[in-house]
Amino acid sequence: ELAGLNLEAGRKADGARSYNQAVQYLSMGRKLLSDNGWEENYDLMFSICMKEMECEFLNMDFPRADELFNELCKRAAGNEDLALVHKLKMIMAAGQERHEEALKGALTALSLLGVRLPARAGKISVLKSIIGAAASLLSRDIDGLPDIPAIDDPKMALVMDILANLCFSAFICSPYLAIVAS
Repeated sequence: ELAGLNLEAGRKADGARSYNQAVQYLSMGRKLLSDNGWEENYDLMFSICMKEMECEFLNMDFPRADELFNELCKRAAGNEDLALVHKLKMIMAAGQERHEEALKGALTALSLLGVRLPARAGKISVLKSIIGAAASLLSRDIDGLPDIPAIDDPKMALVMDILANLCFSAFICSPYLAIVAS
């Protein structure tokens, strides 16, 4: 389908750091799917809009990236897709040094995935985190840690990705939360 080819062309242009060209391909792909593209080709429309949001940001059209964020939030089919949208927004906000907003986006994304972290953390939270981690490691054989299989659950991989990306903004806004999250 032509819209899918536009997505691929947009990805290639993005890979070549030609964000303006990528936006043109992606925008055309979205237009080809029309208004009922969300109902008839949800996965393709979601992928096109996510990549377009990213490229609009990289092309420094922040208002357009925000428009796409709002559209994606309204159209996301489930919590995992909505968490992906908030993860991208978090990365964009951190890239603009809007770390409070990035932190809020990360906490929203994690909450959608069933992971609860406090908006602010203190020394007690850090102690609880360390004690919890130490307790869970007591029941593990240290020599067997290298043999633990890679994460194959997409939801858990997304949680780990969000946590990894949240640490920088958390370190700036709430250093104890950065420790708890890591």
